[in-house]
Amino acid sequence: MLILAGLRKLGESIRTEVQAMPIMHDIMDHEIIGPAIRQGLQQGLQQGLAEGRQQGLQEGLQQGKQQEGISVLRRQIEKRFGPLAPALEERLSGLSIAELEDLPLRVLDAQSVNDLFSF
Repeated sequence: MLILAGLRKLGESIRTEVQAMPIMHDIMDHEIIGPAIRQGLQQGLQQGLAEGRQQGLQEGLQQGKQQEGISVLRRQIEKRFGPLAPALEERLSGLSIAELEDLPLRVLDAQSVNDLFSF
């Protein structure tokens, strides 16, 4: 009936009638609709969990790659220019992967640690 009401643009009338009418049955107890809804919910949950795991894995890999890049780069900078000042240490930790990929070559050409971070 709901499908037909929707096709006839009677949705608001149905909503009004349903609110005025006490319904004593739970749709989940319906022998056909209940299992279909449960199955859809279960499939949605499984798909959401799989997508969440995949996204978490990708983010974890990216963070690991970024931390590894920072660690190697920090050692290169300290070997060439000495210990990093706290402000530069913080700046290094906030670099994107693209910026981290560019810095190892800049370490070779920079005349000072300030030259290295002037981008």
